[in-house]
Amino acid sequence: MEEENKWTLLASILPGGIELNELSEDECEVTDGENTIKVISNDTSYVVNGRTISFEDTDPEIINTLVVPFIMQELDGNRRF
Repeated sequence: MEEENKWTLLASILPGGIELNELSEDECEVTDGENTIKVISNDTSYVVNGRTISFEDTDPEIINTLVVPFIMQELDGNRRF
């Protein structure tokens, strides 16, 4: 079974109205129609809008579940952490 693209997996759990545009294997842009931020993946860390969040776990499902609120916080400015 072929492994799914990390951005496809992440996009599948983003809230409705949020779009993810893959720029490369390690970089994407996330937009809510008004704001756009860049997300860069580095193994078990992500740089979201210039801020880094790191994970000890390597399971993509766990990482994505945790990184989505961080992405949303950076995108809309509503504090979640």
